[in-house]
Amino acid sequence: MKYNREESFRFNFNPPFPGYFTITKMKGLEGMSKMGKMEILDLSPGGVKFQSLLELPVNQDTAFSLSFTLNEENELILPGSIIWKQKKLNHYHYGFDIAEDAEKKDMIIQELKKFRKSRL
Repeated sequence: MKYNREESFRFNFNPPFPGYFTITKMKGLEGMSKMGKMEILDLSPGGVKFQSLLELPVNQDTAFSLSFTLNEENELILPGSIIWKQKKLNHYHYGFDIAEDAEKKDMIIQELKKFRKSRL
């Protein structure tokens, strides 16, 4: 799946929302790296745009897991892969494709609804 800016909806976070990532697979080896810090710029049921100070690999052989808590009840843990990278002045922006999972997509939608409602 390619990064699609015209997806049904995309929730922008201003200021960016904090979270963490781990590398779960690299060069065919599965495992869990140390957690790295990230900030979520936007979120949709199919993908995430985030920024990090770290330069991360962009290839099909590297899998990641993003974790963050929008609302106090549920931590979202999203497996997937980085599909694009953009260098900024002192950090990087990344496009993250969430692995196909209908339950995860529904959970993201519900958590975004709760998050939005709590900010009104």
